[in-house]
Amino acid sequence: MATQSCHAANQKYHLILKVCDRKITLDVQEATSVKKHLKLKSKQNDNGAWDREEQRRKNQPAIELLRKRIARNKLMSNEESKKRAKFLTDFQKTVDEQRILERKLYSPQ
Repeated sequence: MATQSCHAANQKYHLILKVCDRKITLDVQEATSVKKHLKLKSKQNDNGAWDREEQRRKNQPAIELLRKRIARNKLMSNEESKKRAKFLTDFQKTVDEQRILERKLYSPQ
């Protein structure tokens, strides 16, 4: 099984084989050839570079949701903030009380 990882800054790729204890460094041409032979699909464009703009476009809905939540939370009163923090603490305690000792999620073990 082979996988590849890219370091776009220096255009070097690493071929990682499960049976080999070290990475094999490849240039762009070698990496492209390996990719074609293995028929690997990647999220990189034709010249081997990661498409930053495409990723930004895909992330926009999540980014917008986060912006709205941040703006809403900035308007929250201290009283409401304390109320929510207490609710979270109580929720975590309730969840841990329902789990066996070795499987606590929130309490230190």
